[in-house]
Order: sequence, then structure tokens, then C-alpha cells
Amino acid sequence: MKDMLLSGYDRLLDLSPMQILCQGKSILDLGANVGIQSLKALEHGAKHVTCIDHSSENIAVLKHILPAKKSKIIQTSLAEKGVIKELHQQYNTVFYLAVHQHLERQSKGSGWSLIDEYINMKPEYVAYRAKNYENQGKEYHEKNFGPLIYYSCMTNDLAPLMIFKRR
Repeated sequence: MKDMLLSGYDRLLDLSPMQILCQGKSILDLGANVGIQSLKALEHGAKHVTCIDHSSENIAVLKHILPAKKSKIIQTSLAEKGVIKELHQQYNTVFYLAVHQHLERQSKGSGWSLIDEYINMKPEYVAYRAKNYENQGKEYHEKNFGPLIYYSCMTNDLAPLMIFKRR
């Protein structure tokens, strides 16, 4: 568990535009892990976070650290088609951080299908990070969603963080 928390913290270091992404907004955290991004989103004024993860251990941590009144926690596999269509909620910001490569290994094309699903939800912002899919992810989001407005690459071993704004 300690490694996951350190990894989550490292992944947050370059999320400096949190205020813009979160203040007064509803957040969808896909592949939430142990909820570090969602916790920080709430600290930066998010009105609500919905976290989705498949791991029982991660779900237990999410339930422990996130306030029940401001969060919804869902345990399911993101590789299943249509998983977020069932949410029937509008989100201002989607976090899709370090999930894509895992989905693509599980089921080819499932990561791209999930991107299409959240793009169709029409959030205002998307925060995206995917090791080995940086260029394709950037091109795909810019073509189908909107322009890249923030780019940060803190270390060589961590994929860059890219934030896109809907047209």
C-alpha cells in the first residue's frame, strides 16, 4: 500500500491547475486508485467526486478517506463497455490518469472506448496521463474533444500530464 500512496503523490505533483479543474465542479475519477486525486479535488473546492476503481483494497481506502456526503464510490472494471454511461450524471472534469495503458493490456481498444464514453459526456475539462500513449492520446483528445491547455512532464519515468478543455 505504501508504494501506491507514494506513486499517487508523485502523480499529483504536476497537477498544479487543480483550482481551475475543481473549484465548484463535479469530478469523475476513472481508475481512482486510493483516491489521492479525488481527495485533492475536494480540498480544491470540488462539490462532488465520483470514483471508479476495480480493486477491493482501493475501494476500502476510498471509503475511508473520502467524505460520504461529497463522494460516490463505484467498484467495477473500466474495461467493460458502457460502464460510465450508466452514471446518468454530468461531470465538469474527468480524471483519466494512468489507466489507459492498463485497459489496453486487458482488452485492446477498451481504453479508447472509455475515452469516447467520457468525451460523449461533454465535461468541461479532461486530465489525461497514459504511459506509452502520450502522442496518440494528445492527438485523439485534440481531434475529438478540444485543445491541450496544460502540459507537464515532471520526470522521465512518469508519463506527462495533459489537460484538455472542451471546445
